Amino acid sequence: MFTSKKIKSSISKQNTKNLNLNLTSKRTEQLTKDKTKIFRGIVFTFLALSIASYLIWQVWQIVTPPEFTILEPANNIVVKTSQLTIRGQVEPKAELTVNNEVILPDAAGNFSQIVNLRAGSNLFVFEAKKRYSRPTRITREVYLKEEPVVQEIKNEK
Repeated sequence: MFTSKKIKSSISKQNTKNLNLNLTSKRTEQLTKDKTKIFRGIVFTFLALSIASYLIWQVWQIVTPPEFTILEPANNIVVKTSQLTIRGQVEPKAELTVNNEVILPDAAGNFSQIVNLRAGSNLFVFEAKKRYSRPTRITREVYLKEEPVVQEIKNEK
């Protein structure tokens, strides 16, 4: 009986070791699976945020009003000639109008046009708009001061 108890004890210890090894192995497998799930979740979240950020940026680029600069004329100037050059720069792909007349910029967005002035105050409303954006408006006022025409009177005697 003594040997039987020893054998049972030995078998029991061996079974316990095997059971502990199996449990440790299963825990390790479970931890590895958990780490893999966490890593996949992080990668998925990163990709989803990247795609969402890109889409938001693209929509922002489409709907924000275009920026543009008027280089000439300055606002509230007085000129003496009846022709004036207007020039400036607008974002490429933006439509530009001056007093509701379309101005075509070059590929870099630069534009230049000669306009005729009438005596007195001349108001120029520049408006730039992208396809789906609100317009951006800049107003310039130019005053044409005409010099009085002096006529020579010939005295015929």
